[in-house]
Amino acid sequence: MPLVDGTLAPRLVRLEISGSTSTSAICAALAASPIAGQLTSLQLTGGMFSYAGITALARTRFASLRELKLTGGGIPADARDQLAHLAPKVYVLHDVVDDD
Repeated sequence: MPLVDGTLAPRLVRLEISGSTSTSAICAALAASPIAGQLTSLQLTGGMFSYAGITALARTRFASLRELKLTGGGIPADARDQLAHLAPKVYVLHDVVDDD
C-alpha cells in the first residue's frame, strides 16, 4: 500500500483516512509499515473495521504515537482496551445502530 510503505511520504507523522471500506486492510498494512514507528497521530474514521484489523493495530509498534482515533462500524466492543497501550490518547467510537 503506497501511502503507508514510506515511498510516497517518507516523513509522514500524521495520517488521517476517512470513509474507507477496507479499513482492516489499512490496519494490516500499517502493522507492517516502516512509517508506523514515526506516526504521532493516526485517525481512521468512518470506516468498516474487523476484529483482525483491530488485532493488527494492537500488535503494531507505534513508538511515537500520541493520539489514536477510530470511528466506524465493526469495531469490537473491547477495542479500546486492546489499543490503550498504543498512545496516551486513544479514542474509539463505535457506530450505534438504532433498530427503531
